[in-house]
Amino acid sequence: MEELKAIDWNQVLTPPEWIETEYSALAQLEETGKPVRYQKEYIRKDGRRVPIEMLTHVVRDRDGEVQYYYAFIADIKERIAAEETLRASEKRFEDIAFSSANWIWECDASGKYTFAAGQVHQITGYTPDELMRMTLFDMITGKEAVRVGEIFGKIVARKEPIIELENTVLSKDGRTVHLLTSGVPVLDKNGDLAGYRGVDRDITEKKQATEALQNYRDHLEELAEARCLFGKP
Repeated sequence: MEELKAIDWNQVLTPPEWIETEYSALAQLEETGKPVRYQKEYIRKDGRRVPIEMLTHVVRDRDGEVQYYYAFIADIKERIAAEETLRASEKRFEDIAFSSANWIWECDASGKYTFAAGQVHQITGYTPDELMRMTLFDMITGKEAVRVGEIFGKIVARKEPIIELENTVLSKDGRTVHLLTSGVPVLDKNGDLAGYRGVDRDITEKKQATEALQNYRDHLEELAEARCLFGKP
């Protein structure tokens, strides 16, 4: 403490590149009179740098002149490390999502999309930004909307996961797209449903191939029945 009293803290403790930040914060504090929170670095006595967060206050006399400042200072190196780890994790997730052949999404409790990545544009024709104003049911019509709505309503009421729910949507350009939807519920700290997080897989080609194969089988059965009616084995 005696050493700190003997130095110009702004010149000794604050790195040169942070001095302007310091002056701007103090100017804002003097102008508004409201506490200012900001981040900077301190240079320790041994030369190492420490990232800190300051909450600075000002005390004035009766004439409004500044008497002194006081601040609460917190070492935030652990918080910064955690934030960097989180950002790296989010970046890995985004890279996987954008390289995925599937459509990865999140929605709130009302079903409105809050996140979309991966092959969402290729599958639906909508960009992620466009989907942020939509729900799944904006792409489903008619009997399919009723069918999926009933299933989805029961799942949401029970806060259950969505397990390979087949559904059919209309893309932005009017194409019929068959999807296989899976997701998990996201709960808040009180255990209430905050939304869902999941993935949609485009199974249109597989669905069409299955239907074509079934039509071919039906055709063969019709031919076999016709041969039997005419007495041909």
